[in-house]
Amino acid sequence: MAMFDVDKTIRQIIVNWYRNVMFLHTDFMAIDEFVDHIIFELIKKSYEITDKPKSIRAHLMERNMDTEDQRVMYNRIMRHAQYYRDLQYANHLEWGLDVEGFKSPDMKVMENRLGGYQLTNIQFFELTQMHELDILKACSTKRICDTKKISNTRFKEMYTAFDVLVEKLRDGAVSDEEVIFNTVAYFILEWIMGYEMIYNLSEAAEEYDFPDIDERKLIWLCGDLELSSVIPTGLEMESIGDIKSQSRFCLYRHRLFPEILKETDNWPNVLLHMVEYLRLKTVINTGTVYGKSMAEWFVSETSEAERADFIRSRYWLFDIHKEKTWSNKRIKYARQLFDKIYKDITPPQIQ
Repeated sequence: MAMFDVDKTIRQIIVNWYRNVMFLHTDFMAIDEFVDHIIFELIKKSYEITDKPKSIRAHLMERNMDTEDQRVMYNRIMRHAQYYRDLQYANHLEWGLDVEGFKSPDMKVMENRLGGYQLTNIQFFELTQMHELDILKACSTKRICDTKKISNTRFKEMYTAFDVLVEKLRDGAVSDEEVIFNTVAYFILEWIMGYEMIYNLSEAAEEYDFPDIDERKLIWLCGDLELSSVIPTGLEMESIGDIKSQSRFCLYRHRLFPEILKETDNWPNVLLHMVEYLRLKTVINTGTVYGKSMAEWFVSETSEAERADFIRSRYWLFDIHKEKTWSNKRIKYARQLFDKIYKDITPPQIQ
């Protein structure tokens, strides 16, 4: 019943904002699917609220990995990761967002020196993948784009390692806790890195003879977006001003591929709907219910079992994973997509 109440509350928020609710029902995403996505993001946020941070050594001890070599290795990986997190923090500040979770701890403070970096289970998982998945390192440095640095054979090997990880997460999602953790972990990996999206887009591009993609369209699949209040909506709704957002619709974004890959007269209409989806998502995620943030209210209203059952029945993200057949043309196209999507960032110099 609690998840039903959450669903009902989200729908009521939508009705409060839109007189014509059916405007949101599109070929890209139905209203029911949009509500499901919002609920999943609340599951992700609720996990982050309850996933308490621990020191790297505490994580290693829990996994019987607490050796000097492992501590040195993980601390080095953490410094590497923190380099990129600091860049994200600076980028968010430019957006007007102060995201403390990205900020590196001040090691001049004794408490921080004694405790070291504090990581949640999800963050430790991400750190482990930075060490174990070569494709992550190849993408962050954009070596993945260069055939001289990453051969086609090596490209396929790295993607295979990624597929093995995904299948391990999928097959290991048995208990309620595992379903939530594994799905959230996969969602973060796919939302940030887009490996499934890039393969599926490369595969779909064959039908259109691998066209050059307009980066202004591509950003609506996976980029940082600044939505201006001057964009006409055709709706009678209160202006909420300029907002910053990211497209995280990982379960549905493949439906936009035909619009991305070919010139159509429908693109302005697609853009109009995407703007409203992202505006509405921001309104809901930053709203309050009974004096609590949406995430805090969601935690108080739902159980772990209900959240896991929701993922199993209504948001099985692993459906986007598929067996990959890489031809040389698909690899070439994927490299072009990586080059368009990933930013040019000077790699860290860490000893």
